[in-house]
Amino acid sequence: MQRHRHRLGTRRVREQLARLGEQVSPKRVHRLMQAAGLRCRPPRRWLCQRPTGR
Repeated sequence: MQRHRHRLGTRRVREQLARLGEQVSPKRVHRLMQAAGLRCRPPRRWLCQRPTGR
């Protein structure tokens, strides 16, 4: 998770479980994450860096 700045998502969690040899469906991962109180953390909102004086 270090590479992804601690953002969890059902796809990413499922991929990690698959690498560990666990076969689970995306819906099951979603349900388990909800039961554990884990939520996805969206990326930061993009802000324009241009001066506003245009």
